[in-house]
Amino acid sequence: LGNMNWGLRASALVNGWDFSGFYYRSTDVQQTFYRSSVSPLTFTPKHERIRQIGATFSKDFGQFVLKGEAVHTHGRKFNSDDPLASDGLVESGTAEYVIGVDVPVGTQWRFNAQYFGRTFFDHDDGMFWDEHEQGVTLLVNHTLRSDLEAEVLVVAGLNHSDYMVRPKLVWQVSPEWKATTGLDVFGGDEMSFFGRYDDKDRVYAEVRRSF
Repeated sequence: LGNMNWGLRASALVNGWDFSGFYYRSTDVQQTFYRSSVSPLTFTPKHERIRQIGATFSKDFGQFVLKGEAVHTHGRKFNSDDPLASDGLVESGTAEYVIGVDVPVGTQWRFNAQYFGRTFFDHDDGMFWDEHEQGVTLLVNHTLRSDLEAEVLVVAGLNHSDYMVRPKLVWQVSPEWKATTGLDVFGGDEMSFFGRYDDKDRVYAEVRRSF
């Protein structure tokens, strides 16, 4: 039971605005790297127990949909180059937030733009992240025909000039079968979130059957 994930959620529709609030207790899917030795320098990944409380909203304005979310997380630890930091980690609460718009254009085009950020409440100078991290995303989706669509997603960090570009094609072969192929291109500062994968761009393909 100590490893069980559980949560509560409440939602309400007020004058066309869709609001919700939630609480979630879970084992973090994002691993924390504990420094297990200095010479040689090695790290051991572990998954912490975290608590999250947050809220979402959305509103359909006809020509576009406005939506957003904010989450406060307690219990995460972050790597630090401070030699006095226990296990090479510093614990800090965070607030993560995103606001975006979904804009359909005709029946064949869809655009989505988002601004997102993360604030560290107990920021330490030895952390690899700034106290206020920010970024933007842009997604463009185009229906080429009834069974084929193309999409490009661009995610860019504003603090470290890192980015990911993800073009892909989705082919609905039949009602049961779907094929996807795409490319992930990473770049930026080698210590940034996407920049650390700068020499690990990838091509992928997926075939899925639904039943």
